Amino acid sequence: MRREAGVTEPDKTWDDGHYGEDDVIEAADGKGYLSVSDYTHGDNGLEPDDHSW
Repeated sequence: MRREAGVTEPDKTWDDGHYGEDDVIEAADGKGYLSVSDYTHGDNGLEPDDHSW
């Protein structure tokens, strides 16, 4: 979990928690990509997990 200015929020994950922030390249739309090639071509983007619980 990240803590900034006294606020705790869950870490971002993708693909039902299989990948975290250190595993993906995050695009502006929130999708995560596992390689630079996928990112530049827009292929195989992973949807971010919903942490609004």
